[in-house]
Amino acid sequence: MCVTEQRHDRRHWARGLATGALVLALAGGAACADVVDARRQIDDHVARAFAQGWVMPGVRDLDRYHGDDLVELQQVLDMTGGDDCARAVMTALYLDAHLPPDMDVLFDDYAMSLLAIWKMPDEWDLLSLMASGWTKVVLDGANTGRKLVLTPDAILEANRQRVAQNRARWVQEMVQHALMNGWDGNVVQRAQQMLRDKAARNVAEIEAEMMLAAEAMKAPLAARDAAYAEADRQFRKSYEEIFGPPDVQGAVPERDVGNDERLRIIENVRDDARAVADRAFDAALSKIEARRNREVGIDLQEVAQARLQSLALSHYVLPIIEGRCAEIAQRMSLADPAPQPVRDDPGPAAPQGGHWAMVSQGGMTTFTDNNSCYEPKGSVGAGSGQFSHSKPRCGDAWDAYVVTYTWAAPPPYLVPGQEVPLSASVQGDYAAGWGHGGLFYYYGTEGENCAKGSRATVDIVKDRTDGFIGTAYNQAPSAAWSGTFAPPEGARYKDGRFQMTVTLQPLGCYRYVYEWRE
Repeated sequence: MCVTEQRHDRRHWARGLATGALVLALAGGAACADVVDARRQIDDHVARAFAQGWVMPGVRDLDRYHGDDLVELQQVLDMTGGDDCARAVMTALYLDAHLPPDMDVLFDDYAMSLLAIWKMPDEWDLLSLMASGWTKVVLDGANTGRKLVLTPDAILEANRQRVAQNRARWVQEMVQHALMNGWDGNVVQRAQQMLRDKAARNVAEIEAEMMLAAEAMKAPLAARDAAYAEADRQFRKSYEEIFGPPDVQGAVPERDVGNDERLRIIENVRDDARAVADRAFDAALSKIEARRNREVGIDLQEVAQARLQSLALSHYVLPIIEGRCAEIAQRMSLADPAPQPVRDDPGPAAPQGGHWAMVSQGGMTTFTDNNSCYEPKGSVGAGSGQFSHSKPRCGDAWDAYVVTYTWAAPPPYLVPGQEVPLSASVQGDYAAGWGHGGLFYYYGTEGENCAKGSRATVDIVKDRTDGFIGTAYNQAPSAAWSGTFAPPEGARYKDGRFQMTVTLQPLGCYRYVYEWRE
């Protein structure tokens, strides 16, 4: 009802308010009913886990969790399926990942032990690397012993606290993704190898960044030494002009000038020049240090995430898919199990009759790196991608935000008329106070780029109608959808080919190309 009508008919206006209030009350009541129902079912899962000795959440009191999180957890359990034990594990991991922040979790025994996540015998040991390769620069030589850079212990401790904050979420996301997508032992092993490879790349980046910082420190150090030498030369020149030239051996003759005001003046001039050099040195090295600490910190976080998620696959996922769920220990060990050889997976047999066969797949990054103020980094793999972005230069530095993308890969064969389950999620870490990330899942004719395809020819049924999920620093940090799609008939696409494209904003895309087979 418009404002004018409200002025002329206050009775209708009041009736409209009452109707609106009733609608809001009904909607609120439905939402409350969803929370109550989810809470009841989750409480049953937790009670059953306690009775059976299965994995339990760190905090059992459901009053500590947001109602929307409880509803989402129940939806995740419904989509994932599995037996009671698997549901108990998923429940415990989800609740731990969505527990409101608590400073105690940063300093309990398990959190303090997380330094071990950067120690991998027989491969690489970041604790030793940081200790031996950390460049220490002394500002004033042996006179003061002041160190410009933070110690490696301080850098590791700061990142250990960040790992403690994110650990539960990283573990829960990986376990949920694996179980929702029906991974088997072979897929788990391949995923673990990819995670190990990623961690190794991050270690190489840390070594390169430390070498780059050490090289960059040479120029400011040389400039300071040159400024000191010039200050000393000017001092000697002024001394000679005032008190006379040196003797034949080149030494300045000793005269009784200790109380001469002119000596104190030229000494002050020399000391002021040295102080200017020190300040310039401080400013230059502070920038180098800030960049190095930021980049090393990002890589340390990514190493920790990769290692924890690999450990989670061994600790939680493998026992569940192998029927050993009841053997899962409450606390995940940080000791890395010996990698098992990846077995050849013959995959499913091709269907009889007309069907779509996946003939290629691959990802690409499309973000630009042509602005010297910013430093984007990212990678795209089968079923997952990650993008980070920082602004280390040009005014105030911005710390990096990180966006992680996951999605369910379609199967190698599709038959028209079948219902194929799909899911996707985006998780952003926007502690830096900026950034965004989104994901599109499109279906259409084949193309070579990340542009969105036509959705008109493929039936998608999911809980969102636009195919897009997004997160941002000023919005919810995570988003997800799930549903099904129906493959098209073969004659509906030119040349008997079509593709599914997962567009990852602003990272790139991943494409699955299918060809029709009779």
